[in-house]
Amino acid sequence: MRTRKLLLVVAVAACAAIFATPVAAHAMVLRQGQTVTVRPDETINDDLYAFGSNVSIEGTVNGDVIAAGQSVSITGHVSGGVFAAGQTVIVSGPIAGSVRAAGQTVQVSGKTEGDALLAGSSVSLLSQGAVGRDLAIGASDITVLGAVGRNLDVAGSTVSLGGTVGGNARVQGSSIKVLPTGRIEGALDYYSNAKPQVAGTVAGTITGHALPKASSGRAAAAGSAGALGVFWLVVAWVQGLVGMVLFGLVLLLAIPASMKKSVDAVVIRPWPSLGFGCLTVAVVPAIAFVIFLLGLLVGGWWIAFILLMLYGVALIVASIVGALAFGTVTIGRARRPAHPIWLMIFGLAAIWIVGLVPLVGWLAGFVATLFGLGGLVITSWAGMRAQRTSAPPAPATPVPELAPAPQRSPEAAPPQP
Repeated sequence: MRTRKLLLVVAVAACAAIFATPVAAHAMVLRQGQTVTVRPDETINDDLYAFGSNVSIEGTVNGDVIAAGQSVSITGHVSGGVFAAGQTVIVSGPIAGSVRAAGQTVQVSGKTEGDALLAGSSVSLLSQGAVGRDLAIGASDITVLGAVGRNLDVAGSTVSLGGTVGGNARVQGSSIKVLPTGRIEGALDYYSNAKPQVAGTVAGTITGHALPKASSGRAAAAGSAGALGVFWLVVAWVQGLVGMVLFGLVLLLAIPASMKKSVDAVVIRPWPSLGFGCLTVAVVPAIAFVIFLLGLLVGGWWIAFILLMLYGVALIVASIVGALAFGTVTIGRARRPAHPIWLMIFGLAAIWIVGLVPLVGWLAGFVATLFGLGGLVITSWAGMRAQRTSAPPAPATPVPELAPAPQRSPEAAPPQP
């Protein structure tokens, strides 16, 4: 018992060392189903997570909106930021924060006070729309008719600029047009093998850069001074999410019982899981370093690299466990519990979407990994203890049987006094 308490104290101390500053917990409202609707007269005073085939947010959300579905429409007022993904994404309401959206068709016709990061096949900032700060777009067909407060950075095939850009514009495309209604207050840097058609106003200089001859889109992006960085950033984000989902599916199909035990450990004992996760993150690299130094003296330095490789695999598995635990806590306790695969996909998508938030977004994935790592440690330790207690006892040494004593007949019994 004392050893267990000591381990918990050390784990809490390690966790406190990793998180030097406290992180405030935020409430959230989760809505899911075939159709998710926030009525015009409805007000949500928390962050909203909406997942469904058709998502329509017409009311007021005093917080962030994280939405995903085949069709996502946000016409109401959002006091925070918007993270949306779907086949069609329409943002026409006023947004106090920033907008990050990806889809086959993305349209923004509302006023966004922060930045906007948009990606898809066809992306448009309509004339009614406005972005208060910077606008970055990666798409095939790009149309910017609204106002951009600061800088514009877009990369696509066909680009049409008909709005006002308060700063500089950096554009890449095979066809670039500055419409008569377009005005760029700063400089225009374009990356194209054809000169742009400038019918509007460019207050600064116009500088052209020829696209390098590259055999692949990625090589062209690398040679265009980052003009396609936004597009490939979104592609890499989607590829990373899909890769994690596929790896999670392999784990759920290969070791479902072990995954369930680890997730249950996180859900039932969250704080010990976090503590042991912090302890493992702090201790394992230090142990590997010591093994490496000792190995240089006595041999076996390569064991440290094997330990670090296993440690890296454990971190990936822990991120899956943490995401699955998040999905279990949020939507897994509904009247109709979802399948673990859907819980995992939901958890990974939510964590990766939150991870888009600059500076602090990485913290969501890191904390989820710490919880999952602690769950793996608790489950592994319990499994080892169970094996010890259930080990069969050592076979007893056979004792030779003694020959029975000869029985005297009643006639031979001595006379009683």
